[in-house]
Amino acid sequence: MFDALVAHDASTSVIQDFWWKNNRWGARTWPASYDGTEAPEQFQRLKAGLKTRKTLVGQTPDGKLNSRITLAKAPEVGDEAVAFDLSMKGPDRTVLIDQHILVRVGALTVDISDRGAQRTPGFPLDVVVDNQLDRLTQGPSA
Repeated sequence: MFDALVAHDASTSVIQDFWWKNNRWGARTWPASYDGTEAPEQFQRLKAGLKTRKTLVGQTPDGKLNSRITLAKAPEVGDEAVAFDLSMKGPDRTVLIDQHILVRVGALTVDISDRGAQRTPGFPLDVVVDNQLDRLTQGPSA
């Protein structure tokens, strides 16, 4: 499940961090491209893991991840989508919650996350999801 979340087996992926209202790392998008049928297979592994696991532990580009998983209602977008929250204790022992929406469109996936969903004003995650999906479903521009 962790490999699917961090696009471990993708042929190409890129992380884009957003600054939001003076908040460094207010949100992140992580688009990834897969060969052959790997995107749907990775997505199915992620969905299966979300049904059976209560925690997610692993190493990310930001360091060690040790989070509790809470499923959320996914938007009806792309070929398939899942939504979940990851909660963990921050450096000052407060609980941090990252909302994730992971969408698959063909051989592409994108993880769109609000990094610290409890902050005000909240990051407009729905707007970013819509914009990213518009980009993923458009053909290349000339």
